[in-house]
Amino acid sequence: MTKNKFLKPFISTTISFLVIIAIFSIFKGPNYIFVKYYYYSGFAKQKSKNLVGAIEDYSKAISLDKTHSTSYISRGSAYMDLKKYQEAISDYSKVIELKPNESTSFAYRGRAYYEINNPEKSIADFDKAISLDKNSGYAYLNRAIVKYVILKDYEGGCNDLNKASELGESEAKEHLKNGYCD
Repeated sequence: MTKNKFLKPFISTTISFLVIIAIFSIFKGPNYIFVKYYYYSGFAKQKSKNLVGAIEDYSKAISLDKTHSTSYISRGSAYMDLKKYQEAISDYSKVIELKPNESTSFAYRGRAYYEINNPEKSIADFDKAISLDKNSGYAYLNRAIVKYVILKDYEGGCNDLNKASELGESEAKEHLKNGYCD
């Protein structure tokens, strides 16, 4: 009697789980579960600072689904942390190709262009990110840095820094507190 007491719920749970997997496979594709597994595995590795392992897992997710933009963004972020800016730019560009109206990819790519000292492309990407999302504090903050540090456009840099601060960017608030702008 006790054997059946535990066996029935186990079988019921297993069947439910298999039905869910089957539904996801039908609607999201046969690799959906594996893509998610590798993505979250990469995410956990990135959080624990295992950037090489994270890149490997994101790459596995991408090999299973070439349109999984979140894996490209996250892999680009890991490349940024490793100072592999060209690889990051490539990943952010792929996301822009997949989702041209998403501001985050432009802002992140703009930061990568800043890191390789390409202010023209950097500013263009921050401008595009802001045109897509007027509340992108990250884009305003980083555009301020390019204007202020590289282009010596102190007024434009301060305007963007103030806007980033209004949008809640703590780094912008810190720069303002430290007297970068009047």
